[in-house]
Amino acid sequence: MKDVKIGKLKKKLIDGVDAPYVMLNDAFDLFNKKWSAAQKSSPLDRKDMDDLLLEALNEAIPDKK
Repeated sequence: MKDVKIGKLKKKLIDGVDAPYVMLNDAFDLFNKKWSAAQKSSPLDRKDMDDLLLEALNEAIPDKK
C-alpha cells in the first residue's frame, strides 16, 4: 500500500474537487476493488483498512495542474 500523507490529501481535496459526490463514488469503487484484492492474501486489520481508504481517496482526487 502507498503511504498517503494527510496534509497532501487535504490540499488535493480543497484544490481539486469540483464534484465531491462523483469523487467519493469513484473513491469507494476504487476502495472496493483494492479491498477485494487485499482480502485474497489475508484479512486486513484496522490500520490496513484506513491506509487502503486513504489510498483510494488519494487516487480518486484529480491532480490540478
